[in-house]
Amino acid sequence: MKAILFDLDGTLLPIDMHEFESIYFRGLSSHFMDWMEPKAFIDIVWKATVAMVTSQDERTNEEVFYEAFTPLIGEHRVSEAVKRFEHFYKGKFSDLKKALRPGHEWKPILSELKHKGYALVCATNPLFPKIATEQRLSWIGLDFDDFDLVTTFETSRSCKPQLKYYQEIFETIKITPHDALMVGNDTLEDLIVSKLGSQTYLLLDHKKENERGSLPATYQGSALECMDFLKQLPNLGETQ
Repeated sequence: MKAILFDLDGTLLPIDMHEFESIYFRGLSSHFMDWMEPKAFIDIVWKATVAMVTSQDERTNEEVFYEAFTPLIGEHRVSEAVKRFEHFYKGKFSDLKKALRPGHEWKPILSELKHKGYALVCATNPLFPKIATEQRLSWIGLDFDDFDLVTTFETSRSCKPQLKYYQEIFETIKITPHDALMVGNDTLEDLIVSKLGSQTYLLLDHKKENERGSLPATYQGSALECMDFLKQLPNLGETQ
Protein backbone atom coordinates (compact mmCIF):
# COMPACT_ATOMS: atom_id res chain seq x y z
CA MET A 1 0.00 0.00 0.00
CA LYS A 2 1.41 3.34 -1.07
CA ALA A 3 -1.58 5.69 -1.20
CA ILE A 4 -4.62 6.31 0.96
CA LEU A 5 -7.70 8.05 -0.39
CA PHE A 6 -10.19 9.68 1.98
CA ASP A 7 -13.76 10.67 1.26
CA LEU A 8 -14.73 13.98 2.87
CA ASP A 9 -18.46 14.32 3.67
CA GLY A 10 -19.46 11.66 6.19
CA THR A 11 -15.88 10.42 6.51
CA LEU A 12 -13.32 13.05 7.49
CA LEU A 13 -16.17 15.55 7.89
CA PRO A 14 -18.84 14.18 10.28
CA ILE A 15 -21.97 15.70 8.83
CA ASP A 16 -25.69 15.05 8.51
CA MET A 17 -26.08 15.00 4.72
CA HIS A 18 -29.86 15.54 4.77
CA GLU A 19 -29.45 18.68 6.87
CA PHE A 20 -26.44 19.69 4.77
CA GLU A 21 -28.43 19.52 1.52
CA SER A 22 -31.39 21.38 3.03
CA ILE A 23 -29.23 24.27 4.29
CA TYR A 24 -27.18 24.29 1.07
CA PHE A 25 -30.08 24.61 -1.34
CA ARG A 26 -31.98 27.03 0.87
CA GLY A 27 -28.94 29.30 1.11
CA LEU A 28 -27.97 29.04 -2.54
CA SER A 29 -31.47 29.63 -3.91
CA SER A 30 -31.85 32.73 -1.70
CA HIS A 31 -29.27 34.43 -3.94
CA PHE A 32 -31.52 33.96 -6.99
CA MET A 33 -35.00 34.71 -5.64
CA ASP A 34 -35.29 37.85 -7.76
CA TRP A 35 -34.96 35.58 -10.81
CA MET A 36 -37.23 32.67 -9.92
CA GLU A 37 -38.83 30.64 -7.15
CA PRO A 38 -36.38 28.55 -5.09
CA LYS A 39 -37.82 25.22 -6.28
CA ALA A 40 -37.42 26.19 -9.94
CA PHE A 41 -33.82 27.25 -9.36
CA ILE A 42 -32.99 24.10 -7.39
CA ASP A 43 -34.41 21.99 -10.24
CA ILE A 44 -32.06 23.76 -12.65
CA VAL A 45 -29.04 23.17 -10.42
CA TRP A 46 -29.98 19.48 -10.06
CA LYS A 47 -30.29 19.03 -13.83
CA ALA A 48 -26.87 20.58 -14.39
CA THR A 49 -25.44 18.45 -11.58
CA VAL A 50 -26.86 15.26 -13.13
CA ALA A 51 -25.22 16.22 -16.44
CA MET A 52 -21.93 16.61 -14.59
CA VAL A 53 -22.22 13.30 -12.71
CA THR A 54 -23.08 11.33 -15.87
CA SER A 55 -20.61 13.01 -18.24
CA GLN A 56 -18.26 10.63 -20.04
CA ASP A 57 -16.06 13.09 -21.95
CA GLU A 58 -12.83 14.88 -21.10
CA ARG A 59 -14.25 18.26 -20.13
CA THR A 60 -13.90 19.40 -16.54
CA ASN A 61 -16.89 19.12 -14.24
CA GLU A 62 -17.09 22.91 -14.21
CA GLU A 63 -17.33 23.04 -18.01
CA VAL A 64 -20.01 20.34 -18.11
CA PHE A 65 -22.03 22.00 -15.35
CA TYR A 66 -22.13 25.40 -17.03
CA GLU A 67 -22.85 23.94 -20.47
CA ALA A 68 -25.98 22.33 -19.01
CA PHE A 69 -26.78 25.26 -16.73
CA THR A 70 -26.55 28.01 -19.38
CA PRO A 71 -29.60 27.18 -21.55
CA LEU A 72 -31.69 26.58 -18.41
CA ILE A 73 -30.86 29.92 -16.82
CA GLY A 74 -30.35 32.00 -19.97
CA GLU A 75 -27.00 32.85 -21.54
CA HIS A 76 -27.43 36.53 -20.71
CA ARG A 77 -27.54 35.63 -16.99
CA VAL A 78 -24.54 33.30 -16.75
CA SER A 79 -21.83 35.81 -15.82
CA GLU A 80 -24.06 37.27 -13.13
CA ALA A 81 -24.93 33.76 -11.90
CA VAL A 82 -21.22 32.95 -11.53
CA LYS A 83 -20.79 36.07 -9.36
CA ARG A 84 -23.75 35.05 -7.22
CA PHE A 85 -22.39 31.54 -6.76
CA GLU A 86 -19.07 33.03 -5.60
CA HIS A 87 -20.86 35.38 -3.23
CA PHE A 88 -22.74 32.44 -1.72
CA TYR A 89 -19.60 30.34 -1.22
CA LYS A 90 -17.81 33.26 0.42
CA GLY A 91 -20.75 33.97 2.71
CA LYS A 92 -23.79 31.86 3.51
CA PHE A 93 -22.06 28.60 2.65
CA SER A 94 -20.51 28.72 6.13
CA ASP A 95 -24.03 28.18 7.54
CA LEU A 96 -23.57 24.52 6.61
CA LYS A 97 -21.39 24.12 9.69
CA LYS A 98 -24.73 23.71 11.51
CA ALA A 99 -24.96 20.24 9.97
CA LEU A 100 -21.67 19.13 11.60
CA ARG A 101 -21.83 16.32 14.12
CA PRO A 102 -19.33 15.34 16.83
CA GLY A 103 -16.34 13.63 15.28
CA HIS A 104 -12.68 12.80 15.64
CA GLU A 105 -9.51 14.70 14.81
CA TRP A 106 -7.91 13.27 11.68
CA LYS A 107 -4.98 15.67 11.27
CA PRO A 108 -2.53 13.76 13.54
CA ILE A 109 -3.21 10.54 11.61
CA LEU A 110 -2.78 12.27 8.25
CA SER A 111 0.49 13.85 9.40
CA GLU A 112 1.78 10.47 10.59
CA LEU A 113 0.83 8.77 7.33
CA LYS A 114 2.50 11.50 5.29
CA HIS A 115 5.62 11.18 7.45
CA LYS A 116 5.62 7.43 6.77
CA GLY A 117 5.67 8.13 3.03
CA TYR A 118 2.09 7.53 1.95
CA ALA A 119 0.47 9.61 -0.78
CA LEU A 120 -2.73 11.13 0.62
CA VAL A 121 -5.76 12.10 -1.45
CA CYS A 122 -8.91 13.90 -0.39
CA ALA A 123 -11.17 11.99 -2.78
CA THR A 124 -14.29 14.07 -2.26
CA ASN A 125 -16.89 13.91 -5.01
CA PRO A 126 -15.88 16.98 -7.07
CA LEU A 127 -19.29 18.63 -7.27
CA PHE A 128 -18.12 21.76 -5.44
CA PRO A 129 -15.64 24.48 -6.40
CA LYS A 130 -12.30 24.72 -4.67
CA ILE A 131 -13.44 27.49 -2.31
CA ALA A 132 -16.23 25.26 -0.93
CA THR A 133 -13.87 22.33 -0.42
CA GLU A 134 -11.33 24.57 1.32
CA GLN A 135 -14.03 25.71 3.72
CA ARG A 136 -15.29 22.21 4.52
CA LEU A 137 -11.73 21.07 5.25
CA SER A 138 -11.12 24.11 7.45
CA TRP A 139 -14.10 23.20 9.64
CA ILE A 140 -12.15 20.15 10.81
CA GLY A 141 -8.73 21.78 10.99
CA LEU A 142 -7.46 20.55 7.61
CA ASP A 143 -6.38 22.23 4.37
CA PHE A 144 -5.15 21.35 0.89
CA ASP A 145 -1.55 21.09 2.13
CA ASP A 146 -2.49 18.04 4.19
CA PHE A 147 -2.96 16.10 0.94
CA ASP A 148 -1.04 15.37 -2.22
CA LEU A 149 -4.26 15.83 -4.18
CA VAL A 150 -7.74 17.20 -3.50
CA THR A 151 -10.34 16.62 -6.21
CA THR A 152 -12.40 19.69 -7.14
CA PHE A 153 -15.05 20.90 -9.57
CA GLU A 154 -12.55 22.99 -11.55
CA THR A 155 -10.00 20.27 -12.33
CA SER A 156 -11.73 16.87 -12.17
CA ARG A 157 -13.23 15.34 -15.31
CA SER A 158 -15.60 12.86 -13.73
CA CYS A 159 -17.52 12.14 -10.54
CA LYS A 160 -18.23 9.25 -8.22
CA PRO A 161 -19.26 6.48 -8.72
CA GLN A 162 -17.56 6.42 -12.13
CA LEU A 163 -14.39 4.34 -12.18
CA LYS A 164 -12.96 7.04 -14.42
CA TYR A 165 -12.93 9.35 -11.38
CA TYR A 166 -10.58 7.02 -9.53
CA GLN A 167 -8.49 6.23 -12.60
CA GLU A 168 -7.85 9.96 -12.99
CA ILE A 169 -6.65 10.13 -9.37
CA PHE A 170 -4.26 7.21 -9.80
CA GLU A 171 -2.85 8.67 -13.01
CA THR A 172 -2.30 12.01 -11.26
CA ILE A 173 -0.49 10.60 -8.22
CA LYS A 174 1.27 7.95 -10.36
CA ILE A 175 0.26 5.01 -8.18
CA THR A 176 -1.51 1.83 -9.31
CA PRO A 177 -4.98 1.03 -7.87
CA HIS A 178 -3.62 -2.16 -6.28
CA ASP A 179 -1.33 -0.01 -4.12
CA ALA A 180 -4.17 2.11 -2.71
CA LEU A 181 -6.73 2.05 0.10
CA MET A 182 -9.97 4.04 -0.11
CA VAL A 183 -11.57 5.14 3.17
CA GLY A 184 -15.21 6.21 2.91
CA ASN A 185 -18.75 5.85 4.20
CA ASP A 186 -20.72 5.31 0.96
CA THR A 187 -21.34 1.67 0.02
CA LEU A 188 -21.17 2.42 -3.70
CA GLU A 189 -19.43 5.73 -4.39
CA ASP A 190 -16.45 4.92 -2.18
CA LEU A 191 -16.32 1.14 -2.45
CA ILE A 192 -16.62 0.93 -6.23
CA VAL A 193 -12.87 1.56 -6.51
CA SER A 194 -12.44 -2.07 -5.46
CA LYS A 195 -13.33 -2.95 -9.07
CA LEU A 196 -9.96 -1.47 -10.03
CA GLY A 197 -8.19 -3.61 -7.44
CA SER A 198 -7.94 -1.16 -4.54
CA GLN A 199 -8.62 -2.14 -0.95
CA THR A 200 -11.44 -0.33 0.84
CA TYR A 201 -12.32 0.63 4.39
CA LEU A 202 -16.01 1.35 5.06
CA LEU A 203 -16.60 3.77 7.94
CA LEU A 204 -19.70 2.83 9.90
CA ASP A 205 -20.16 6.04 11.92
CA HIS A 206 -22.05 7.78 9.11
CA LYS A 207 -22.50 4.81 6.80
CA LYS A 208 -24.52 5.60 3.69
CA GLU A 209 -26.35 2.69 2.07
CA ASN A 210 -26.39 3.86 -1.52
CA GLU A 211 -29.75 3.23 -3.18
CA ARG A 212 -27.99 2.53 -6.49
CA GLY A 213 -26.20 -0.46 -5.02
CA SER A 214 -23.39 -1.51 -2.73
CA LEU A 215 -20.14 -3.45 -2.77
CA PRO A 216 -18.35 -5.40 -0.03
CA ALA A 217 -15.56 -3.63 1.82
CA THR A 218 -12.11 -5.10 2.48
CA TYR A 219 -12.33 -3.70 6.02
CA GLN A 220 -14.99 -1.89 8.00
CA GLY A 221 -15.30 -0.27 11.38
CA SER A 222 -15.80 2.96 13.28
CA ALA A 223 -13.66 6.04 12.74
CA LEU A 224 -11.61 5.17 15.84
CA GLU A 225 -11.09 1.61 14.61
CA CYS A 226 -10.02 2.94 11.23
CA MET A 227 -7.55 5.29 12.89
CA ASP A 228 -6.07 2.40 14.86
CA PHE A 229 -5.78 0.41 11.63
CA LEU A 230 -3.99 3.26 9.86
CA LYS A 231 -1.62 3.76 12.79
CA GLN A 232 -0.41 0.20 12.32
CA LEU A 233 0.63 0.72 8.71
CA PRO A 234 4.41 0.43 8.24
CA ASN A 235 6.81 3.19 7.39
CA LEU A 236 7.33 2.87 3.65
CA GLY A 237 10.97 3.78 3.99
CA GLU A 238 11.51 0.74 6.22
CA THR A 239 9.69 -1.65 3.88
CA GLN A 240 11.78 -0.92 0.79
